[in-house]
Order: sequence, then structure tokens, then C-alpha cells
Amino acid sequence: MRPSTIQTTLALLAAALITAGAYWLIAEHDARVMAAMRPFISNADQTAFRPTPDEQRVAIQFSDTTLPQLQQLGLISRYTRTEAETIITVNGRLWKERSPFFKESFIEQLYLYNKVHGYALRARVIDDATEQLYAQIIPPDRRMVF
Repeated sequence: MRPSTIQTTLALLAAALITAGAYWLIAEHDARVMAAMRPFISNADQTAFRPTPDEQRVAIQFSDTTLPQLQQLGLISRYTRTEAETIITVNGRLWKERSPFFKESFIEQLYLYNKVHGYALRARVIDDATEQLYAQIIPPDRRMVF
């Protein structure tokens, strides 16, 4: 015996009501869980790093302008980022010709770039031929140029 149109409609309506009720229960449960987590979420938000507009500007300039130009000049030969550190290999002769101000500025920009983007802060600048260490950043806040 085939169900009538009324029986089919009632069955679909009952299924829709059951589904809506289940979604409502899930939404209520999620709201209660989120309300219980609110103190922890606000604490996490307060301790999160929020870059200043100036730090963001420096990071954008470093990635969009500084790195490409230094690669074009032949100063930077390779830029490698791992989960633990950033390694920049440079042409040793060209690096040595740069002023201390340039080197310190470069390291500061690299530090801000990694910090703004959430990358590991540890970084090294090494000679591409001899692997001699020219500069490094040791977290949390130590920058050294040799």
C-alpha cells in the first residue's frame, strides 16, 4: 500500500522538525561551551602579539622591496626559512663592503619581518662560500653583527 501525500508531507515535516531541534540543541551546547571558555580566550587575546602599524610597514617593505633589491644586487644568494630559524646566505665580499648601519638595519628589518609574520625569530646571515657567520638574531631580543 502506497502512503498518501498527506502521510508523506507529515513525515517530511516531522523529519524537518527533528533536524531543526537537533541543530538548536547543538547550537545551545556550543554557546555554553564558548561562554565557559570566554575567560581563557580573552586572556589569550591580551597576550597575543599585535604589531604596530610601523612594524607592519617595515615588514612589508622588507619583503616587497628590500629582499628583492638585495637579490638583484647579488648581495643575497639564498633565503631559507625553517620552523626553527631563518638562514640568509650572502656574498661575503659585498656584505663586508656594507656599513655597520646597513648591517644593523638589515638585521632589525629581518627581526621585525619574522616577528610580524609569526616566524621563528632565530636567524643567521652567513657567507655563501665559507659559511662564516656574519650576523645573527638570538631570541628573545639579541641581535649581533660581526
